[in-house]
Amino acid sequence: MGSVVVEAPRRQCIHILCADEFNESPRERGDQDKPHIQYDTSKQVPIAIVGMAVRLPGGVRSTDSFWDLLLSQRDVSREVPQDRYNIDAFYSDSQSRAVKVRRGFFLDDDLAEIYFSASKVGPIEAGYQDPQQRLLMEVVWECMDNAGQTGWRGKDIERTG
Repeated sequence: MGSVVVEAPRRQCIHILCADEFNESPRERGDQDKPHIQYDTSKQVPIAIVGMAVRLPGGVRSTDSFWDLLLSQRDVSREVPQDRYNIDAFYSDSQSRAVKVRRGFFLDDDLAEIYFSASKVGPIEAGYQDPQQRLLMEVVWECMDNAGQTGWRGKDIERTG
């Protein structure tokens, strides 16, 4: 399954391969109301994924654990964490404009604790950054490292902006 992106770079092809892998068609899943997109496969252009990095719900922090999650078909949704917000203040089965879902997909990381040490940003400045920005910087750094792009420090980074 890990090579499916290389074998079928187009999104629809991956969708078809995954559905076939799990013996399930889009129609069986109830997607019949969604428009079906046709792709001109005679003009395929090869692509290369040179680096990947992820932070996903269910504690997925690596590409290997991402593929394992896909193959296991594990549901990583969970109830809204208490420290996010009070779901009971928004949830209602009866009110028309209320939240109707008690579950979602949440990262396990405490974003306030993320400190991206590879950047020039010190701990004091990092305290003023949006935690999501620090997480993004960390994941992009891992992606670049995964692609073999190392040594991006100092003037090399400044030239890219």
